[in-house]
Order: sequence, then C-alpha cells, then structure tokens
Amino acid sequence: AVLLCAATARADYPHATLSRVYPPGGQRGSTFVVELQGSSLEGCEQIRVSHDGISFKHVEGVRFEAQIEADVPVGLYDIQAITGLGVSSTRTFFVSQRGQKVEEDPAESADSLLLAEKGEVRTGCIGAPGDVDSFEFAAASSDMLIIECWAERIDSVLRATLELHGPDGRRVAVNRGFFGKDPLIAYRVPVSGRYLVKLTDLVFSGSGDHFYRLDIHDGPRVVFTMPSVVQWGVST
Repeated sequence: AVLLCAATARADYPHATLSRVYPPGGQRGSTFVVELQGSSLEGCEQIRVSHDGISFKHVEGVRFEAQIEADVPVGLYDIQAITGLGVSSTRTFFVSQRGQKVEEDPAESADSLLLAEKGEVRTGCIGAPGDVDSFEFAAASSDMLIIECWAERIDSVLRATLELHGPDGRRVAVNRGFFGKDPLIAYRVPVSGRYLVKLTDLVFSGSGDHFYRLDIHDGPRVVFTMPSVVQWGVST
C-alpha cells in the first residue's frame, strides 16, 4: 500500500514535457527562431544543449533564437527545456552543412507543391491527416539522387513514405523504411528533366508532431562503416 501511494504521488506530480522543437535543427553557421511545444513549459527561458557551440536566446513565450557556430560538427544533439518544474524530457536537434528552407506554416492542411533544389534541406510537417508534401526539382542524366527523410531519428511521430516521379509523371521509385522507419531513395537518373518527390505518412496520419527533415542531393552518402565503433587514440 505504501508503494502504491508513492507511485500515485509521483504520477500526479507535474513535470515539464518537451514534445517538439520546430524547426528541429538547422545549418551550422546560422541563426534562426525555433518554437517549443509540450506541457508545463510556462516560464521557460533557458534551453540546455549538449554542445557548447549551439545556444538558444529567449525571445518570448516558447520562442527562442537558435545560433549554431560555424565549427559545430554535423550531427544530432540533445536539447532540454529548463522550467520552474525542472528539466524537461529530451528532444533531438540536428546540425547540417546544407542550407535549410523551413515550411512557413507547419499546421497547414492542404496538399502543397514546392520548388526545391538539390543540396538543400527542407524542413516541414504533415500537419493534418491525408496531407501530401510534394517537391519538384531539376535533375540531370546520370545523376545519383539521394532523397532521405529524417523523422524517427529526430523524435517525430511521422511514419514517412517517399515516392519519386519522373518527368513523364510515372512513379519510378518508392521507399517506406531504410534507416529504421525513415525512408531513403537512391536513384540513378536516366533522363534529364523535372522530378517530383512526394512525402506523406504511411497511414495518412498527420499533426503538429509529424514533422520531418528532407534531404535532396547527389551524394555521397555514407550508409555504414565496419567496424562501427573504434577506440579513442587507437589506430584501426
């Protein structure tokens, strides 16, 4: 009975939960505004981050100005909101070497067709059930296209699917999971023209928590290394 009462007390105790940071990352050497989403974040004016080269300056409410120094290594980092109730749950924040364009309204509910360029990061959200985000871009014959969606790896609930359509409108490639649930398409372009990539949720779900990062480039892309772990200070 004592243990049950203690467990109930802990369950009822309010705590801060960080469910989303949008956008969930950016290019190193850049400054941009992010917005937090979660519960019991009132009074949050500070964000803890796992790298000294990434900082967050409070703007107002749950909005912060993120600054990523130019020498921060590309990768994924942990961030937490600090509130009057303590430290929140942890979310993932990515740092990329590529320029980023962010969907202006992550809660949009209509299908969208956006122009994209190879070598850029598109950050967006499948904001409502059934939404399809489409990106059109130019590709040249013999290009090796790498189209990669980051969702599960950056703490999104999106179960992403990718479809690639050729200049004639036919679907030429599809993927529903490569890095775990996150899809990737590698496609050798047979003919120059305008190509279209469609991104949606596998079961056509959607919400503010269905955010993503989409990379479109022509490589290279490291898939894995052997061995995957090496010892510090030891040649391998």
